Amino acid sequence: MALIWPDSWEPTLRYPGRWKRGAKIPRVLVQLPMFNETHVAARIIDYACKMEYPRDKFEVQVLDDSTDAETRAVVDAAIDKWRALGITIEAIRRTNRQGYKAGAMHEVHDAIKGEFIAIFDADFLPEPDFLLRTIPYFQDKNVGFVQGRW
Repeated sequence: MALIWPDSWEPTLRYPGRWKRGAKIPRVLVQLPMFNETHVAARIIDYACKMEYPRDKFEVQVLDDSTDAETRAVVDAAIDKWRALGITIEAIRRTNRQGYKAGAMHEVHDAIKGEFIAIFDADFLPEPDFLLRTIPYFQDKNVGFVQGRW
């Protein structure tokens, strides 16, 4: 990540790459919206649940609008596996697909407990330290959005 000004280039190393001493670690919700993603559903759930972040401040929501029974079974098995390992994870399913993936995210928005939301498409594979590398940027009150690049 870099800030680009008309006549200069400056890496954003001036921003914190780690938590400031005494910082309150915020709650983070990882959302995984999907629809009939049979072949990648378990993989993205595994990657999300392996993310490095304080477990008492971390939860995963699988927003599964799948109509395919096989995909639902894959999602349920992955959720059962990670729940047994102590991860706070749930599947949220709707009876309609109004608004598609964005509609699913909108419907659960009011119930979100996290201060931050990280959204990953089902075919994306986030690095384990993604949250630890990005969330600390929000310690700067002038930062309102962080986007990663791969």
